[in-house]
Amino acid sequence: MDVKFLIFQAKDSKKIRRYQYTAIDDTTRIRALRIYKKHTQANAIDFVDYVIHKLPFEYNKYEHTGVTSSRQSFIGMLKTSEFSKCISSPDPHN
Repeated sequence: MDVKFLIFQAKDSKKIRRYQYTAIDDTTRIRALRIYKKHTQANAIDFVDYVIHKLPFEYNKYEHTGVTSSRQSFIGMLKTSEFSKCISSPDPHN
């Protein structure tokens, strides 16, 4: 899963910021994409829920790089979701 920051210019010259959430399956290269007005933990969880329910296969592994305290509750949510079968983490304390 990745988040890109998008900036558009409105007709009145104001900058509009949007956040593109993307998930790509490494095997099939199927991509899920959504754009949100805000970059929040709630939107990230909503996007994971969207991926779980819309893509046509089961998940047995979720990988992430690095863990900071700001990501702990998000990762905790993933551990209690359908991703909980096998979570691979570079952090041995997770």
